[in-house]
Formats: sequence, C-alpha cells, structure tokens
Amino acid sequence: MLQNQPSEQNLSSIFRPLIIACTLSLFFSSLGHSVTEIPKVVKPITSIGLTPTIGGYFFAAPQSLNATPLYGLRLSYDHVGTSIVDSLGVEGTVNYFSTKGKSGGEKADGLIFRTDAIYSITPRNKWVPFFAVGVGGLLIDRNGTRDNSPFLNYGLGLKYYYEDYLAFRVDARQLFVYSNVGTSNNYELSTGVSYFFGKERKKKGPPAKAKAPLPKAVPILAEETPETVATDETPLDKLGVIGAAILGITTAPPVFLPAPPVQPQALAYIPPKAPAQRTEVAVLPATPPPAPVAPAPVRVAAEPPRIEQKKVLYLTVEFDFGSSAVRPSYNKQIAALAATIKESRKSKVAIEGHTDHVGKSKPNLVLSQRRANNVKKQLVKNGVDSRKISIKGYGYAKPKATNKTSKGRQKNRRALAVVSVITINDTPVLPEK
Repeated sequence: MLQNQPSEQNLSSIFRPLIIACTLSLFFSSLGHSVTEIPKVVKPITSIGLTPTIGGYFFAAPQSLNATPLYGLRLSYDHVGTSIVDSLGVEGTVNYFSTKGKSGGEKADGLIFRTDAIYSITPRNKWVPFFAVGVGGLLIDRNGTRDNSPFLNYGLGLKYYYEDYLAFRVDARQLFVYSNVGTSNNYELSTGVSYFFGKERKKKGPPAKAKAPLPKAVPILAEETPETVATDETPLDKLGVIGAAILGITTAPPVFLPAPPVQPQALAYIPPKAPAQRTEVAVLPATPPPAPVAPAPVRVAAEPPRIEQKKVLYLTVEFDFGSSAVRPSYNKQIAALAATIKESRKSKVAIEGHTDHVGKSKPNLVLSQRRANNVKKQLVKNGVDSRKISIKGYGYAKPKATNKTSKGRQKNRRALAVVSVITINDTPVLPEK
C-alpha cells in the first residue's frame, strides 16, 4: 500500500495542474468571445449525438487496481448558441473496464455511469474546445464483492468537426471518488467519434450530370410590313417595259400594258392629170404620240441609330462545408458563361461569395471572399479579361435559404456570378411610308 502511494502523487501532480490550468485559460478566453457582436441572422442549432469511445482509466493507490483500457458510449444533446454564454450540452456516459488487483491479481470488472454538462468555448468553429463538470457512480465487482461509490468529476476536451454531422473528440477527466475509507483521485483519458442526428449527411453517388450551357439570348426585331403607296397614273404607265428600261427605272417591277388601239388612217385620193400619171396614196397618222415623262423620285428613309441592348445572366456555384474549391461539375457551365462574356466588349461581371451561419463572422467573411475569387480564377482561365470582374465576400450576412436545415445551409454555401452583357442591334432599313 505504501509503495503505491508515490504513483498516486505523481498522477495528481501531472493531471490535476494540467486540467485546472487549461480549464481556467479556456474559461477566461471565452469571456472575450461572449461579448463579440453576432449578426441577427445567426440562429441556435440543436442536435442529438452518439459517440463510441475508447481510452484509459487510472486508479488511485488505495484502490489497489491496475490501470486499464476503457470502453464506452456517450449520448449527448447540444444547444449551440452564439457563444459560451448560451451554448450548453448535456451528456450521459456509460463506460466498462476489466482489470486486475495489484496485490493478489484478482479480476475486477467495473461500470462507470456519468452525467455531464458541456460548455463549448467556440461553438461555431471547426475546432471546438470545451470543459465539462458532472456527477456519476463507480461500480466495481471483485470476484463477487461489489463496491459502489459516487463521484464528482471535471475536465476538458476538444472537438474537430470534419463535417456538420461528424466530429472527432478527445477528453481528459479527474474523478473524485467517495468511499468509506476516504476520497480517491482517479483519472480518465478517452477519444471517440461523434455522429450527430438531424444534421447534413452527404451521400456519395454518381457524379452529377453537367448542366447544358446557358442559351445565348438573341434579340428579336419586329418586322414591319411596308404599306402599298398609291400614286397617280403617269405617262410612264403607257410606255410599257421597253420605255421603263430605257429610262433606267428598276425600283419597281415592270408593268405590262395592252397595246394601244390602232388609230384610223385618212386616205387622200389625187386624181390623175394625165393618163400617163399614176395614183399615189399618202398615209398620215391621226394624232402624234405623247412625249415620255420621267417618274417622280422614290424617297428612302434615313438609317435609324444603332441600339444597345442589355441582358443580365446569373450563375450560382455551390461549395462543400468549409471549402472554397470549385466543384468540377461546374466547369462546363463556367466555360459557357465565359464564352458569352467574351462576345461583348462592354460586359461586366460581379461575383458575390457567401457562407452558411456555422462559425464566427470574420472566418466566414474570409471564406466567402476565397469562394468568389476562385470562381473569378475559373473565368480568367477560360479567357475572360480579369479587369471585367469584381468580387466581394459577404460571409453569412445574405442567406439565400434558412440555416435551420442542412439543405438550406448547403444553398447558402455559394458564389453568385452576375453578368451584364451589352449587345448592339443593327435595325434593318425600311422604306419611308
């Protein structure tokens, strides 16, 4: 018993100052986070999690038991607010161990039941340190001899959210176990993987089919039907095809007119003066033909001015959680949009970057700026002049959908490209009425 006492002191000297110092540092650092102003769009998130754990359990010297592996299961309820002040979790834990005594080598099996309150320091980041405090009971069976002891515990831990629904965690706890002979200081180290129900779960499936390129908007001009202009009859109508061709009139189709009626001819009879003379007949026209008259000139309408038309195109690119990489499935759509932009010298592109509400304002603002910039790089890669493109990140200030559901948060992790394309219309020249 006396030989085991130094080992207990060594464990206390290592674990207790470490846990107390880390807990106090996390608590005081959280005070600054709690007063940080959070936009009104941030709303609480609640979830239920299940965590299988594995670790080690270290007994105090008076218990005379060897350190042992520890296997457990945690069931948790988390309420994530804007800071440590309104973020709280409750966990119920069951652990099992099997060890042997230090003196006689007798087998000892045990169960640990515990209920803890969890206080997250940075509840909306990917890395979430936390500290815990709780109560429980230690049940040990030594070859039929059972020992039940209540305990208080405190400690700290760290979570890393790989996805919205999946997190890795490590925990360190000190347990004050009360028994008939006094109080023992036990220590527990564990690690596990937490799965949160009700949060987003991305299923792997066949790659999404690329969407068809954006159709090019073609302006449609309404055709005007010229009205038939009635003109007074001119002498040109009486000349027929030959007369119109001689005068060079080619703006209207030739008009074929019936041949003029044969004018009656006057016959003059001159009697012979002598038998040797013969009779002569002179043919004279009844009326002389009219002189040709030139037609009136046709007026042509002045050419109308060239008209500029503006059209606006939109392209939304969604991103994975915590990522700014453009998915390959958007490559064809971005290439089609770039081709449309290059057709107009006066086109302009404004790209907005957005995030969901998970995390703090400043990191989300930086992430949204990177998302917008990566879409810009894709357009430049497809030949668009970078001087035509402007980018801006809005963080989670402009949500497109609700942040209460996983589908809504996915829609908010996006970049929106707004393209203004200016085209010049050449209106056909129509004759003046």
